[in-house]
Amino acid sequence: MPYKFGVEIECFGRIGKDALQSAIDNARGLGTWEVKYDGSVTGNGLEVISPPLAANNRSFKQVEKVCKILQDKGLKVDRSCGLHVHLSRGDGWTVGQVATIYRRYGHFEREIDEYHSQSRRRSVNQYCQSVNENRLTRANVGNHFNQFTIRDNDRLQNYNSVYLRRDATTALMRATNYDRYYKVNLQSLSLHGTIEFRQHAGTIDKDKIINWTKFLIEFCQKSVSMLETDSTTFNSNISINTPVSTAQMTSSARNCITRLCGNSFLLNAKQKAILKMIYDAGNDGIKLSTIKANLRMPGQHRSIAEGTIKSYISKIRRAIDRQHNWYSISEIKIIHNDSQNKYTIQYSSQRTRQAALRLQNQNINWVNFSGDELLAGINQQTIEFMKHRKHLLSNSIDSESVEPTEPTRRENRRAGRITPSAVAATHGQTALGCACTTCATASHR
Repeated sequence: MPYKFGVEIECFGRIGKDALQSAIDNARGLGTWEVKYDGSVTGNGLEVISPPLAANNRSFKQVEKVCKILQDKGLKVDRSCGLHVHLSRGDGWTVGQVATIYRRYGHFEREIDEYHSQSRRRSVNQYCQSVNENRLTRANVGNHFNQFTIRDNDRLQNYNSVYLRRDATTALMRATNYDRYYKVNLQSLSLHGTIEFRQHAGTIDKDKIINWTKFLIEFCQKSVSMLETDSTTFNSNISINTPVSTAQMTSSARNCITRLCGNSFLLNAKQKAILKMIYDAGNDGIKLSTIKANLRMPGQHRSIAEGTIKSYISKIRRAIDRQHNWYSISEIKIIHNDSQNKYTIQYSSQRTRQAALRLQNQNINWVNFSGDELLAGINQQTIEFMKHRKHLLSNSIDSESVEPTEPTRRENRRAGRITPSAVAATHGQTALGCACTTCATASHR
């Protein structure tokens, strides 16, 4: 399945936003990259945002060109900067895929931290907090999604279904404490249909950006393949919204339907008639063609278009949601059965949902990560680069993933400390490793 990525490069310098935007626009072979001001970055903070790019060498060439422009224009980075990578999948992410990627990242978080500078580890940085301190990992991810109509194979950016998208957004907001500042940000799913990875420190080094992006793409591919092949995958056979017959509805639920079909200002006469037809049909449901035939008034030659009826049903759904908010009633939803082309009212009481939730807690299974390795499925060039970064960080050669600012260089010289730029000059540093004897040791490899 084809993946797409996007990068957000935070940096600062003396050049203004418009001048940098003009330099990028005038470069050949670049898409619609955008430059914005960023108030969270030191001084004249800027954020360079790529368009969605296919995961191929041509796109990585674009990243390389933009990094060259940033370096030529004198842009710099420090601890206030970050590199954010967005990933999307051709046919969209499913709940099960997102849950597996998130939990697998949390499973390997300590190991991934070793490939990043100290300021991006654990929850040191408030803008990329540990995913293991997020209750989405502490609790069952499935519970946050399945209390709605979402299943593990539902696609989170199914924009043909406003109802599903709203439920997915609500679930993600609750599951991530209404906060996007985690190393893996799921809030971007509801906005862009992407998973955002925020852990990497600010950099305008093409090798760091490209190799980190490749690592994330291959990490997600491995996670998705585990979900598809593992026999103990995310189990959603138990529906939280277990439907019951309309005869078993509580009085508050029936009153909701009665209010909407009565003198409610939320629906017009035809919408009320449609709701009453669906309600009277019970669990058997009613076909769209039947609704269309029943809505034709005596003497009318033209019937209502099916598209109009569907828009009426969407309006009815919104009206029911408002009733939920006003009267705190149990869950009532109008469900469309694609195979039979029928509409039914699905209802579940609070007691039914709680019982199903307890049962799911006992039966839910996750992908088994035992025996899994972080670098499994990662291409060899990226592995070598990551190991090199880990080696430099562990030996305090590159204590930050960014070049220090000018005052820090001066302080380092006075204190007799060696700077990363000096190391790069004398250390024989390359994209895949060092030429020094320390980097050639077996422990590094």
